[in-house]
Amino acid sequence: MIARNPIKHLSMGTIFMAALLASLVGTKTVSAELRFYDDAPHASTWQAFYSQLPAIWKTDKIIIVQEVSHQQLAQIFKETYGYVPANVNDMDGCYQFGGERIDADATISILNTLHGDAAIEVFAHEYGHFVWDQLLDRAQRAAYRQLWQQQKAQHRLVTGYAATSPEEGFAETFAYFFCNRNELHAKDRPSETFLSALLDTPADKKQVAQATP
Repeated sequence: MIARNPIKHLSMGTIFMAALLASLVGTKTVSAELRFYDDAPHASTWQAFYSQLPAIWKTDKIIIVQEVSHQQLAQIFKETYGYVPANVNDMDGCYQFGGERIDADATISILNTLHGDAAIEVFAHEYGHFVWDQLLDRAQRAAYRQLWQQQKAQHRLVTGYAATSPEEGFAETFAYFFCNRNELHAKDRPSETFLSALLDTPADKKQVAQATP
């Protein structure tokens, strides 16, 4: 569940973005499903990409999305996982199941110094954690874990960071699938195929209400 995004220098490419429901003081309703901070610099960008997201990965769950400083990100990580990682200065995002808001199904925190493609890429990675945590079912996670073990043993995962854990492997694959599909195809075609197959899953399958193994 640790959600630090290592993607660097990717082209924006074809990217389908996530359902965001960020409701704190000073928010505005963008649509029935999307709500952003009035001053969130990337709200319009995320809204535009959300409209292209395949139905299977849209959600009616509440996802709080916030842009925070390095110090705030470190504190969020500490409160969530109980420690501050040694590479805290390299962190650019964090996914939490739930969060401080009682109505939040998940919270995504993104470093506020990111701009352009980098902000999209980090969000893609963190939203990949949400997909893994709350949209995939047990069988799908088990199937990816098996694939991840195979690709890790062959040193064929899309990035070194993807080898950290199956969860990080999926989040990296998800981000590359939408941000740099060509590189994913070249480095880890089986994982690309796995993501493509998920798109064929019926979109009306029930979304889980809590994190599952």
